[in-house]
Amino acid sequence: PMVGVIHLSLGTIIERIERCHDLGVRLFQISLPSWGALNDRELLQFFESVCGTFSDCRFMHYNLPRAKRIVTGSEYGQLAEEHPNLVATKNTGDSLSHIRSLLTDAPQLQHFLSEAGYVYGSLFGECGILASFVMNWPQLQALLAAGRDHDLSTMLVVQREIDIVIKTMWDSFPKNRIDGAYDKVFAKMSDPEFPLRMLPPYQGS
Repeated sequence: PMVGVIHLSLGTIIERIERCHDLGVRLFQISLPSWGALNDRELLQFFESVCGTFSDCRFMHYNLPRAKRIVTGSEYGQLAEEHPNLVATKNTGDSLSHIRSLLTDAPQLQHFLSEAGYVYGSLFGECGILASFVMNWPQLQALLAAGRDHDLSTMLVVQREIDIVIKTMWDSFPKNRIDGAYDKVFAKMSDPEFPLRMLPPYQGS
């Protein structure tokens, strides 16, 4: 199993990894503490504290904007050289320069890109799909296969369909939504009876 660990405190992150490590877990997804944006020195210390402490574990870093700092491709390249047990990243953005940097500046890592970035990223190297919006959509397998085969024409056709699905979903989300408001929409795609209501004061889709 892989366990995701996220917290505002590095100390608590370490404690949670230790607890799971004692139970035999060796695969972890980690995110930066989000109390404030880490500076360069703090970023290096975070990965040293986590990856350096648990050298028999493998880590995937979730590079999410809510952590207030996006790790760049060149930074990942440096971190991967220092910590061979940092093996993968998750990136949901669609910045072409960032995606290209991930694949060219940190090729030793397995990068999982969202539906919005996978087509472009697959032009530069092998990457995985982070199915963030259309998790249960059969065309995801077709997109993944086309990326592996560098079949650009098929990727563009499938990407066009994905864009329609994502736009339709975004139009149903409330403004400044909480994560659960769209997480529930994902569940409803599989189970039409799944409720979309949220606990007050949060607005559902």
